[in-house]
Amino acid sequence: MLPSVLTLTDPAPPPAAAPASLPPDAAGGRVAALNLFRAVVCLQIVAMHTYFGPVYGKLSACLGPEADWLVSHLRFGYESFFVLAGYFLAHSFRPGRWSQFSVPKFLKRRVIRLAVPYWIAAALGVAGLLARERLTGAASGVPSWSEVLPVFLFAHTLTDGWSPSTALWFMAVLIQLYVAWCLTFWLVRRWYLWSGREDFHGRAVAALQALTAAAFVLSLWGYARGHVRPGTLAGSAVFVALGCVTYWQAAQPRLRVLLLAGVAALTVAGLAAESSRLVAAAVTGVILPLLAGRTVPATAPARAVAAVGVMSYSIYLTHMYVAPRVLHLWSARGGAGSFPEVAGVYLLSIAAAVAFGYVFYRLVERPLAHASRGVTYRVPAHHPEPAYAGGSRDPR
Repeated sequence: MLPSVLTLTDPAPPPAAAPASLPPDAAGGRVAALNLFRAVVCLQIVAMHTYFGPVYGKLSACLGPEADWLVSHLRFGYESFFVLAGYFLAHSFRPGRWSQFSVPKFLKRRVIRLAVPYWIAAALGVAGLLARERLTGAASGVPSWSEVLPVFLFAHTLTDGWSPSTALWFMAVLIQLYVAWCLTFWLVRRWYLWSGREDFHGRAVAALQALTAAAFVLSLWGYARGHVRPGTLAGSAVFVALGCVTYWQAAQPRLRVLLLAGVAALTVAGLAAESSRLVAAAVTGVILPLLAGRTVPATAPARAVAAVGVMSYSIYLTHMYVAPRVLHLWSARGGAGSFPEVAGVYLLSIAAAVAFGYVFYRLVERPLAHASRGVTYRVPAHHPEPAYAGGSRDPR
């Protein structure tokens, strides 16, 4: 029989990394280093998508082929966000002394925090197309309901369906990985629970570590051999897996060898395949342990950059609705194409995307993030849990 209040005997978790929503003025006059890194990744994604947008020809003509190579190769992209997501996923499911741990409640919290802003951003994309068609009278590619529905179910990437933007395509893949990871963990954990193991949570984490390592190997092999495409569930599992290992190795030194091997494999495969995504993921895997849990002085520039990191999800979701339209407007008005003008409009479009992301963050993401924190999915063992009293077999 299980005890009335479970006491898990897993090792103590590693020091917690800076929380995802840490504000730029937190930690007594210091800012989280991870938020600075998030800002760098976010701004590079916006810059890359804007550069290869509707006026790429004019930008490339002014800046030259060297700029094309720099923007497309020496950058962090969605893969770095996936590594970060894997890191925080492993942190959320870390071993510890929990009297209650609910995987369904964790998913509910993620739905509020990630899926609802995604749905609102998708609705904005559809509404923009409808408004453009209504105002201009020209066909703007408004999708049918059969094309829109898979977007809201995060399924359009499974069938190469229509997507409002590139950002929402990759976000759907990340949510698919969240669901697959959580479902696997829940099944493994449930099996250990039914077997009567008192330390079933820790055993489930250990089992997921082995399964995550296998997913890393298979995903990287398929990616390097061309059997899976980038930006798909199978092709992106390698990045989330690397993030998980990056977190686990902080508490288990034996896993540091696995992290180093994973980083080396990604680097070699990336260089061999000339894939900047794999190399960027490897670099992220190296940087992340150095930044996690650390802070830097809250100087004015650091606070500004950290603020971008805090609202990076909002900027990422909406930037494709803003930056390309600024460039379209400039091009339609007969932009001259001189280097100062092109560079200025390019930077202006990025700034406009950040500004719109700030509005989206204040109106949508921040209230939902606050609401998600009201969903408790784990309770430390020293807190009483009446719902679990009486020897019930885990009501979750």
